[in-house]
Formats: sequence, C-alpha cells, structure tokens
Amino acid sequence: QVNDHWQTSVPGIYAIGDAVPGPMLAHKAEDEGMAVAEVIAGKHGHVNYNVIPGVIYTSPEVASVGLTEAAAKESGRKIKVGKFPFMGNARAKALFQADGFVKMIADADTDRVLGCHIIGPNAGEMIHEVCVAMEFGASAQDIALTCHAHPTCSEAVREAALALGDLPGRLKILFDGISEVAARYQPDTAAVEIVFVNVNPQSTLLLGQARGAALTALVNAQLPVAEYTALQMKKAVVGHGRAA
Repeated sequence: QVNDHWQTSVPGIYAIGDAVPGPMLAHKAEDEGMAVAEVIAGKHGHVNYNVIPGVIYTSPEVASVGLTEAAAKESGRKIKVGKFPFMGNARAKALFQADGFVKMIADADTDRVLGCHIIGPNAGEMIHEVCVAMEFGASAQDIALTCHAHPTCSEAVREAALALGDLPGRLKILFDGISEVAARYQPDTAAVEIVFVNVNPQSTLLLGQARGAALTALVNAQLPVAEYTALQMKKAVVGHGRAA
C-alpha cells in the first residue's frame, strides 16, 4: 500500500514499479522512480498513468496507449474512431509488412485524443508520437495537420487522425456504401482502382479522410486495391475504363 506520493506506511520507505498497482512495465517504473526522487527532494513528482504505452514485441508488433474503444464507451463519453490499414501505406508495402492498422480514439465533442492502438511494422516506435500528443492534450486535428515524411510507416498515424475528421454528407454516404458495393465482387475476378487527386490545397484534410475511409472499406472487403497518383490518372481511366 502506498499513498499518492508512493510512500509506504513506513516513514522514509517508498515503493514503485511492480510492487505497486498499475501495469508491470519497466518504463512505468522508471517514471515512478523519477517522480519519487522529486518527492524526496521536496518537489512535486507526477506520473500521468493515462499515457503509459504498452508494446508487444511480436511480428507484427502491437502497441497501445490510452483508452480502448470499449473502455471509452463504458466511460459514458461520446467518441469517434479513426482507422487506417497499413495496406494503404507505401513504406509498409515496400517492407512487405502491410498487415495491421492504426486505430485512434478521440472525444467526439472536443476532438481530444483519448487512445491509439497499432498493429504493424515499428508499432512500438510509432506509438510515441501519440503519447507526446496526449501528454499535451492534443486534438486529432493537431496530428492530422502535422506534416509527416513520405514514405514512412508513421504516415499511417496521420491517416488515422485524418479519418477522425467529419466527412461532408455526400462523401460519408459514398464511402459508407463502399463495403456494400465491393461485397458484390469476388476478389479473384475483380480489382478496384481508386484515383485520389488533390486539386485544391485547402482540400488536403478532406482528401486524407476520404482516402482513409475508402481504403479501410476496400481492405475490409478483402479486395485488391491499386492506387494511382494524379499523374497516373489519365492512364488509369483510359487504360482500364473503371477507375473511380
């Protein structure tokens, strides 16, 4: 038993890490150790237990921080969820590690990031971007509007944040219906090709939201996806006649 300052019932003796409640993680114990040192020095030690990342070192890696979707819903708050598959990430595909996704949870009213969960390449490294954001109380839009180098796996975090944005009515109806339409096709007989063209610099946020929603729906439908850049659009339309 310890109090809020990690002090036991014996004066002068403190406890941290696996000896106290909380996840049995070395980095959690390290933070507690620094906080206790500050308390002993007469300062105000603090550990934000809501931002303690956890990593499972498998292949693919699994990493998470903050609330899960289920826990957020159980808390009674309104939430929104953004998800982006590594199938749509160029670096992951180049590494032949395109399995997995990034899932981000945010408050529906304030857009504040509440949690993030990653299954995929370098998940244990990528999760720290979200940890920093949560430590500063960032919104999903803060992450979405931060430039990420291309091609990197970290772009998937940004794409998940972009997917948390509010799509206009027509786009939302369009992409909500992709799964239903795609389900009518057999993966071995048809391919779905998507062309994303950004003609307006101010539409970058919207474009990312649309791209994330479309790719997620198509991947969930287990359909092969061929992406094209703006320069390839003409060839895609003329050569195949079924680019949309």
